[in-house]
Amino acid sequence: MKKIIPIAVLGLSIFLAACENSSTTNDTEESTEAVEETKAAANMEALDLSEYGMPATIPIPDASKGKAEVNMTDWGSLEIRVGNRYGIELVPYGMSVAEVKAELESDLVYEINFIEATDQLLFYEKQIKDSDIAPEYHFFFTAEMQGDIVEIKSLGEAYSKGAVEAMIASAKSFAAN
Repeated sequence: MKKIIPIAVLGLSIFLAACENSSTTNDTEESTEAVEETKAAANMEALDLSEYGMPATIPIPDASKGKAEVNMTDWGSLEIRVGNRYGIELVPYGMSVAEVKAELESDLVYEINFIEATDQLLFYEKQIKDSDIAPEYHFFFTAEMQGDIVEIKSLGEAYSKGAVEAMIASAKSFAAN
């Protein structure tokens, strides 16, 4: 019996150390990811949208993050992807922030946590209710072009918080010509 107690204590100590190390690893990964995304936001280049029928420019990550893919959708929006960590959609004559917020709040499947909500921006975490699935981060931003609203939002894919922060920086720098 005396031999079992030290073995149990040793086993518990190893288990707790492993759990603590796992938490530190995740924090370190998130911290590293945030630093990388901040650097990515600094390495942007202007994309002229006039050849796609939108008299404006928007900064996007430079070629070091991947090849920029710009596609016009059948419904008139513009999708821009750079690598697998940057994906936005620009929709002319878009919805208002209030309309999108009301739509998100009425969602029956996802739990929405607003990280930032202003008259021009919704930055939110989206997670399936009562699940252990990791949350997704998204944003919705409105800009003005020739007196009309242009909505700029993350594509429907799952992005990290840092990646969405870089997309928001890009959206906030949208400039109509």
